[in-house]
Amino acid sequence: MNLIEWIVSLRNELIYFSIILSIPSLILYISEIIVIIFKKQFHNSFYSLFCLRAIMDILYVFDSYYGFRLPILFGPLILPLYSKLPKIFYSLFSVISTFTFQGNNYATTFILLNRLTTIAFPFIHKKLWNKLLPISILISIIIPICFSIEYFNIENEIIPELDINNKIISFQLIEKSGGNYSTIMTYFNLIFSICFLIICIIISSFTIILHNQKNKTKIKNSTVNSKIQIKLLFYALITLFGHILCAILMILFWIIYKIDPTGNQPIFKAVYQQYPWVMDTSTVVLSSWSLLWASNSFRQELIKFYLPKKMQFSNKITISPIVLTIHRGQRLNGKENSPELINKDFIQIK
Repeated sequence: MNLIEWIVSLRNELIYFSIILSIPSLILYISEIIVIIFKKQFHNSFYSLFCLRAIMDILYVFDSYYGFRLPILFGPLILPLYSKLPKIFYSLFSVISTFTFQGNNYATTFILLNRLTTIAFPFIHKKLWNKLLPISILISIIIPICFSIEYFNIENEIIPELDINNKIISFQLIEKSGGNYSTIMTYFNLIFSICFLIICIIISSFTIILHNQKNKTKIKNSTVNSKIQIKLLFYALITLFGHILCAILMILFWIIYKIDPTGNQPIFKAVYQQYPWVMDTSTVVLSSWSLLWASNSFRQELIKFYLPKKMQFSNKITISPIVLTIHRGQRLNGKENSPELINKDFIQIK
């Protein structure tokens, strides 16, 4: 058994690995959205864009389970149910995957722009995004819908996988033989991913340059607010790394489609099986967990929101008693030659 065949043999293990990654991150993601909704201090442009991208990522995870993971792991059990679904539900897998992929790219781009304007225009940032936020949300939703709705025309079908005894062990939702929508979708996602990756890198580069220049003009830049902004900038850069992973995966998809348009060769299966855990890492995992690191205030509010008060970590502050000694007519600095004589009562704090 060579390396490619060994990777192909690990298909179920890779899916279980992706489940271990996605389920805790999905729960955390949803928990973060709820906190943002109910806590007014997080009602700003950055967290609104965070929620927008989180919704896209959550939809992707559900779609991935519906169209890929569950059919692979529990094919014999759910095949009767899937067989009764209308044909449009087979296409829905491709539609949602395209919509969420594009929506995530747009949302990430606007998050990076949000961080850029925070540094470049700190005094008008809030006013600026009061106008830009509705536009950003509409663009991130409407444009992906316009592109993805075309994939309702794709003719996906159930392709069962049999063992040596001709028993069904799994199935996949794949386009019928002779169709070209899958190739078009792969090529479009590749171009789309590379273009947005370049745009995000340019925005991130400008943000880092401006941040470094502003640091040079200040003797000290250690205020609480500046530290928060720096961490949120790094949060945006971490999620940019997720886009790099997506772009690499799209490039590999395009290459293997050129090598094996039918998808039957081991090289195709070996690459395609990396799809769940790579996409989970680049979306729900990086975005949800890195926010907890980036924002101390958000982390504290998350703990307060979900944990009972008895389980919360509290910093107990010991207040020492203040002893007041009152002197009349004492000089201010305690020296005989001091001209600053206190005529009224002088209060000394010990």
